[in-house]
Amino acid sequence: MITDKIIDTVCKISVEDSKKTIYPINELKKHNNLSIITLDRFVETYENEIADFIDNQTLELNEEDDLINKVIARELAFKCLYFNEKYKYGDYNVSDDYIYDILQDYFDNNEELHNIILAVDTSKRTSYISPAIKQSIRTKSSKQKRRLLGRYSYDNPFHRVHGFFITKDNPCKCPPTIIISKKKYTPKIISLSVICANPFSSKSGIKAVGSYLLCFFLYLYKFLNYDYAILEVANDHAIMSDYLEEEDYLEEDLYELTNIELQDILIDFGLSKTGTKDKLVKKILEYQELEESKRCSLSYEERLKKEEDIDEDELDEYSYGGINYHQGRDEQSNLYCNFYEKAGFKEDPDINTKWNCFANIPYPCMKLDFKKKSFKCIADSFLNRTWTQTPSVLCDKGVKTISKHC
Repeated sequence: MITDKIIDTVCKISVEDSKKTIYPINELKKHNNLSIITLDRFVETYENEIADFIDNQTLELNEEDDLINKVIARELAFKCLYFNEKYKYGDYNVSDDYIYDILQDYFDNNEELHNIILAVDTSKRTSYISPAIKQSIRTKSSKQKRRLLGRYSYDNPFHRVHGFFITKDNPCKCPPTIIISKKKYTPKIISLSVICANPFSSKSGIKAVGSYLLCFFLYLYKFLNYDYAILEVANDHAIMSDYLEEEDYLEEDLYELTNIELQDILIDFGLSKTGTKDKLVKKILEYQELEESKRCSLSYEERLKKEEDIDEDELDEYSYGGINYHQGRDEQSNLYCNFYEKAGFKEDPDINTKWNCFANIPYPCMKLDFKKKSFKCIADSFLNRTWTQTPSVLCDKGVKTISKHC
């Protein structure tokens, strides 16, 4: 679990530049004056404001839904809005349902699986509206004024969050084995599951939030001695036919089912449905464990056929490197190249096809090897806007300055 002490230590990591000591995280902070804190710390610090805000919320909830997590998920998802010619009124890079599912795990005594880090305006001011924006809205209608003033107001405590990232520890079902000093070793891998920045922050002079967070992420997990950071570049094109990711049954959930419901599951698995409730649950859990152990012996194509019901004729369209993959990668080439690859990530199909770290959807998968990136090398990418490596063919569009420290 990431603590305040760890965050403080990472922010104090220094590098030497022209015989001068620089603190890269604090240098990036000068662009936005945001504090990096955990979600837990944010909720604790603004507990009263969050309670008042939630009391005034109306959400459609199912019986099992958690109102607090629903509100947090919705508000964090707003930071993932983006606008372009196709989505002039905005669309979401990450859905609130996806964040809600992570929050359910996060607050269920499972913080070691996920970490949620925020970039927060912890100042005493009550809004982040700039004088220029305030001047521009004078000509707007009363309704537009209320909407715009509300957008920039800290009456909603979640507006203080200008960006965030979510990580997942040990994300790979079939991680590689590396050899160090003639000993086999499973590398420490961290997945950057989500990184988002408020699209309205820069209009108020709160700049470089995404770069600030990504640099902190890299410094954090290099400091914690991880071997690799991995991520997916999500897009609208790389899809699976009728895709629905199936989750394994949890033991506590199985015990809440009736014997008839448990027997139906066993019938679907092709197993015997006789026995007491304890035996039925044990059969299901053992079957799932066996199936998981077989997963790593399957090739990527075999997984697609078995888990996604993809025919041989459809592999060219739905597989990693197929038609959907290329359309999606091209759609997000700016993010792929100028944000991730520039910072040191490199595409590695093995993450999806062999390591089995993500779902089977063929999003481009990228990896950063922490052993090959010094703190100074990482800092150059964000402070001096240099590349940390020679660009790939996709990203090689003109002369790129490569950091001499990489």
